[in-house]
Amino acid sequence: MEKTRLLFVIESLGQGGAERALLNLVPYLIKYGYQVRIVPLIPTGNMRSEFEDMGAEVINLGFGHKWNLLKNIMLLKGLVRSHKPEVIHAHLFFAGLYVGALKYLGIKQPKLITFHNLAYAPGCNPRNPGFYLRKLLNRHVVKHCMDGRIAVSSAVAEHYAQNLGLTLDHFDVIPNGLPIPVANTDLMVDKPDGKIKIVALGRRVPEKGYDYLLRAFAQLCERQPERFQLQVIGGGPLNSELLVQASDLGIDVSFLGSMAYADAQTALSGGDIYVTASVFEGFGLSVAEAMLAGIPVVATDVGGIRDIVRASFSEIVSPRNPDALADAVLRVAELPEVERNRRVKEAREFVEQNFSVDSVATRLADLYQRQLKLKEIL
Repeated sequence: MEKTRLLFVIESLGQGGAERALLNLVPYLIKYGYQVRIVPLIPTGNMRSEFEDMGAEVINLGFGHKWNLLKNIMLLKGLVRSHKPEVIHAHLFFAGLYVGALKYLGIKQPKLITFHNLAYAPGCNPRNPGFYLRKLLNRHVVKHCMDGRIAVSSAVAEHYAQNLGLTLDHFDVIPNGLPIPVANTDLMVDKPDGKIKIVALGRRVPEKGYDYLLRAFAQLCERQPERFQLQVIGGGPLNSELLVQASDLGIDVSFLGSMAYADAQTALSGGDIYVTASVFEGFGLSVAEAMLAGIPVVATDVGGIRDIVRASFSEIVSPRNPDALADAVLRVAELPEVERNRRVKEAREFVEQNFSVDSVATRLADLYQRQLKLKEIL
């Protein structure tokens, strides 16, 4: 049986939530009969080999600067003409811009875009001329050039519907999918040095709220000295700033930087409490990963995290509130063993039932087939 040719266009293959979510999907889409090719706009990125190991072909087109629209769109058109993908699926803004523009160059294949973030939320991006130009272009392309629009959470769908002049029925809400690992049955116990390990996983960018997390950790160190340690996994533009803040607060934080996925998951599973202090969040992949790893979660009540956590098995606090974060960590640290085990079990079951990558890939494949039938390409 001939495979359906699928082309993904994404801004990079670096360590990010969109890239990780796409990588999770690749082997399942291949299993369902798709030939997967990936075109990153930026050729660098430490995940290329991971995509290739999963069975995808990664193609470097030699794009110029992202705003060199004519050159880059023509390069993408040439690839589409030669490889003849039956579905073209974009992730993130510039990828969507290039893919959408293909409509005006006679490319008739179904074009879809997935939205991963809350790009227009107040404080998420600086309000400069470039911001408004991007929004104007995005509004036109998404509204008039895309055949399918996917949001990874209900919050993301509402955000882009409001900001791009669409309605919610223009969107399919298909969450990021996660592979389901073997359950971790280890109990949270004080380590030999008497410390409970708090883990945070995610890029060091403003939307992750690490400054509030560091302030919360400083409170914990003051309230119960020597009981807690904090481990932050992930790199990003705020590396130096957060190191300075930790020094100013007089706290000892283990900043581990970017890691390969397997190494990050190993570090995550060694934690006792997972904390996210995000102030914006399109989905919250690392929150779901922590729940699968059997770690109690403290999360902020923002964006797509609302689709993942429930008060019955998580501590949910308001964003930008170090006091609330510190209080929530202390509550989790004092949980009786029976209650902690109940929360961990319920959280894992919730992720398995709602965010399994197998079921997510099935939903996505169904969407592709509907689009192909509408376009009468098969």
